[in-house]
Amino acid sequence: MKKEKQRKGHKSQEISSGETANIKRIVSKPRLSVSELGIIDNLYESVIHNALDAFFITNFQGEILEVNDALCRMEGYSRNELLSMRLHDFDIEIKKAPQEFEKFQQKFLQDFISSNGRKNSIYVERKHRRKDGCIIDVAISYHYLGPDLDLFFHFNRDVTERRQAEEKLRESKEFIENVIASMRDGFVIMDDKGVFIEVNKAFCQMTGFTRAELIGKGPPQPYWPEEEYEEIQKSFKKTLRGDFDDRELVFKRKNGERFPVIVSPSCLKDNDGNIISIFSSIKDITEHKGLVTERILRQETEEQLKQRKEFTRALAHELKTPLTPLLATSEILLSEAHEEPILSYAKNINAGAHELNRRIGDLLYLARGEVGMIELKFKRVDLLPVIKSAVDYVMPEASRSDLSLKMDIDSSLPRVLADKQRIRQVVLNLLDNSIKYTRRGGSVSVHASKEGGFVVITVTDTGCGIAKKDRESIFKPYTHLSGKGNNYRGLGLGLALSKVFVELHGGSIWLESKDRQGSSFSFTLPIYKRGKQSERKKK
Repeated sequence: MKKEKQRKGHKSQEISSGETANIKRIVSKPRLSVSELGIIDNLYESVIHNALDAFFITNFQGEILEVNDALCRMEGYSRNELLSMRLHDFDIEIKKAPQEFEKFQQKFLQDFISSNGRKNSIYVERKHRRKDGCIIDVAISYHYLGPDLDLFFHFNRDVTERRQAEEKLRESKEFIENVIASMRDGFVIMDDKGVFIEVNKAFCQMTGFTRAELIGKGPPQPYWPEEEYEEIQKSFKKTLRGDFDDRELVFKRKNGERFPVIVSPSCLKDNDGNIISIFSSIKDITEHKGLVTERILRQETEEQLKQRKEFTRALAHELKTPLTPLLATSEILLSEAHEEPILSYAKNINAGAHELNRRIGDLLYLARGEVGMIELKFKRVDLLPVIKSAVDYVMPEASRSDLSLKMDIDSSLPRVLADKQRIRQVVLNLLDNSIKYTRRGGSVSVHASKEGGFVVITVTDTGCGIAKKDRESIFKPYTHLSGKGNNYRGLGLGLALSKVFVELHGGSIWLESKDRQGSSFSFTLPIYKRGKQSERKKK
């Protein structure tokens, strides 16, 4: 009663002499089995013993009193071997510094007493050495059972794969940083306000300004000539509007010298389509100005553009490498999680990983298309089942948005020579675009017919339409327009990829729209002619 009264009345973080004595009594208790302690009943066999996570019980000396099968599998020891061991035998950090473990145990008990039993658990990550010598990363949740039993429940999970994935992600980040640092052309990253986040060595050498003089600096930048302020500001605003064409500008070195450059901008956007950061490669073309013909200069610019596209492709590959184990790990985590909030966390991680994988795939396809490296498998294709498959796929989304989705296909539609999967992807992109920009109660329809030597496929909607000023850029990468609720999805690559795929088939794609009166996207495919066309593979 006296000890209990001391616990209830204790309010400060200081430990009384009586509590200190209590800690010493706990730490010095003799080793007893769980059956002698009387804390395990029949429920243990059905719940703890068969749990997927590793579980075991220790006293304050780190002596193991009970284990389940999952711990045996994780550590590689038999049950009898583990029951004769201590934490020190396989926990690398404890074995290396046992005195630190003793301090940890005593501090944990002090916190428990000071908080009147509220602080009874803690989460740590450690390295364990298995019986076979392999080292694994383990996430451990400690739970203290209170002074009556003076025992710890340990819930362990092997997180080695997660740690390896994190390490690969770190290595990928270092790789990208090294690539940027080693580029011969200038490379800069800034936020949506034009404030520098990163610059490479080549850009500093080009302008004469140090990295310290540029990082954190907002417009007007020190390398902007006063007479060029307006032109450079216009260029930056064009980038913010989604115009990523190369442009020629004039910069100023630290010594006042003016010099011409080619700026190739791009950007990174969030899930809502908002620009997070802008990154640009800058090429000093001083030596080329007036020394080369227009033809040679154009070739140089095209080579520069190709290198930038190759860099984008390499970047996408480097992102996919660490993403693969993350996808696999998220699938395992999702299959093993059964209780909230862990189940919700697992679903979010899995969904986010798959969405990131899809977007990286879009970037890679776009980069391959721009340099003519997409491989198409041409075959004679009946378009009716291809279009119907795409319509069936988006039908649930149309229903959720309360949209009417109709299909009007000529039954005598001739076959075309095409890559079936790529044409289905084009139809899906157009349908997804129409559904995204059509308000509830509207309609979307698909029509296909023969016109001359082509099949024309048209997706029409009753959506918000596209303003005349936006139509020229609609098939450019990263283009977003205001849709219903302004809820952007993806990177804005769908229509750009569709244009690449259609043109590789020898067709064309176009838009007919009136502001606030709906839109029609149409594309053509050449009709298959026996004897004049054959199944082939095109690069």
